[in-house]
Amino acid sequence: MMNPEFKRHLWQEISLHRLIAMPGMLFLLFLVSYLADHTHKLANLGSTALTLYVVILLMWGTRNVSACLIDEWRDQTWDQQRMSALSPWTMTWGKLAGASMFQWYGAALCLAVMLLAGLAEGDPDIFLRVVILVALAIMLHATNLAITLHIFIQEKRNRMRNNIGPFLLLIAILALSLINGLERTKTLIFWWQMSFDPAVFWLASSLLFATWAVFGAWRVMASALQEYQFGWAWPAFGITLGIYFAGFVESLNQANALGMVLLISLLLTYFGLVSEIYQRVQWQRLLLRWQAKDYRGLLQRLPLWPSSMLLALLCALLLLPFAPGHVLDNPLRFGRAETIPPFAVVLMVMRDAALLYFFVLAPHAKRALGTTLLYLALLDGLLPFLASVTDQAWLGIIFFPLSATGNIALIGMLAHFLLAAMLLRWRWKTSA
Repeated sequence: MMNPEFKRHLWQEISLHRLIAMPGMLFLLFLVSYLADHTHKLANLGSTALTLYVVILLMWGTRNVSACLIDEWRDQTWDQQRMSALSPWTMTWGKLAGASMFQWYGAALCLAVMLLAGLAEGDPDIFLRVVILVALAIMLHATNLAITLHIFIQEKRNRMRNNIGPFLLLIAILALSLINGLERTKTLIFWWQMSFDPAVFWLASSLLFATWAVFGAWRVMASALQEYQFGWAWPAFGITLGIYFAGFVESLNQANALGMVLLISLLLTYFGLVSEIYQRVQWQRLLLRWQAKDYRGLLQRLPLWPSSMLLALLCALLLLPFAPGHVLDNPLRFGRAETIPPFAVVLMVMRDAALLYFFVLAPHAKRALGTTLLYLALLDGLLPFLASVTDQAWLGIIFFPLSATGNIALIGMLAHFLLAAMLLRWRWKTSA
């Protein structure tokens, strides 16, 4: 039986006119490209097919995946789907394949032309390139679906259409960067002190992250359909990213790998903080579950960022046996001569989280995120800069302890966190 969600999009996206118009337009563009270059006809044809693939599927198709969800919420048909008997997985792949079905149709024609041009030129990696491009499209579509659903859950639907533009620009930059890398993949890639064929390495990478993107979209869809799950996937994704990027570090050792996982987990924590802001009523519901000893329900309804924060704390703890002088080229150096204490960086993120919720829990709070960013810019940027230009280095350390080294940075950031935690505790009591 055909997926009902996919079938619905099939009726909306496909018509006889569109089935005829797409190959007709592409044929004319390919013909112009082929006739325009008299010396490298096949190479120019392949490049044109690749460019059209990026525009049609990676940009237009990715935009359609989120646009279909926005239209459903605007037309108030989302609640009907949510109350249906469709499972999260059925909804996920139905929207992924259905919303961009017409774009996949045009992209398949582009891939066919690119494949034929590559075979005619004797490109030995053309099949791998095609699979990489398909995996890249799946990854972008699934990522966009997950982000759009995640934003909708947090009731920010009015801002989503305005935010699609920058996301599409980011997609274009990433796609063009990857394509540029594929065109110059002649040298071996060294990862975790092992050498890999470039085409095979990028194929494995694209398949890995496409799998994670689809899995993430399914998890977010399950949350949107109120089928709550434990939050182990978020830190697991952080570990995967940390291990992946740590493999490119030249001076590879255990401390560098842990430092990379720590940095990735902190970045994921920041993403969770800004994209999943819980209001007071949501925290009160979690507190009630704690008091009722409903730990399963509590853990399933926690936001994303506490799990990645716990991962960061674990990494910081595991980094304690490594003296700063022995952590060569550690990501925590940030180009400095001495490594920043890992716990100091974790405390900075915890301070920022406490400061954010200090403004979120304020009575009649509006633009809490923007207010938090403003104060953090003053605290970590403008005030330390003014202290440095006035030769008051000690004052800069007070405002931004990470400008110091060793235990001074740790103690200073601990004081920042304790002060922010006290303010948050006061806000919680007074805003009841």
